[in-house]
Amino acid sequence: MTSTFEKSLEKARSAGAGCRPLTRNRLARHDGTVASSSTLRALLAPFADRRYSSPSWRLVDVPPEVAARAASLLDFEVVWSRPNWHQPPMWWLIDTASQLDGHLVGSLTHEYLRLDGIQVHGVGFWHLLLERVRRDWPATPSADALGDAVAEVWASWDADAPLRAGTIEELGEGPDDGVYGLWWD
Repeated sequence: MTSTFEKSLEKARSAGAGCRPLTRNRLARHDGTVASSSTLRALLAPFADRRYSSPSWRLVDVPPEVAARAASLLDFEVVWSRPNWHQPPMWWLIDTASQLDGHLVGSLTHEYLRLDGIQVHGVGFWHLLLERVRRDWPATPSADALGDAVAEVWASWDADAPLRAGTIEELGEGPDDGVYGLWWD
């Protein structure tokens, strides 16, 4: 059975969505109504990193199914556009995390939601992730998704800090069963 999100994803892919920079990121829906930040906060609360006290939340380990539900509350432009022209769109991150058994990271404030990173388990999925970014978001003179990403490797899903972080080249190889991630500023 195909989900509503998967149908939207296929429709957007065929229409060439995600090919322009994001111009706004308000919690608004396609029909002009505003998505409730309290609804998003309730949905995403289990994934807030409680080590940071701030009005905004840093989100960690968000399953793709939860991310897809949150994305369904947002305006089409927010989900299908490329923030800062370097980061792949949220739809791509969610879809890729779903296919690679990964999780998402991001942030939520009182009026903005941004999913800006993806984490996968094991060096095999890491190489598949890098391959997909190169294939789907190749470097151009004005944007380089891999070159502009921060790469990290953790010992496990529950590690407090990465073993290493930097560019793809600086990261090198980590443990075979490590957790690898890419995120964009």
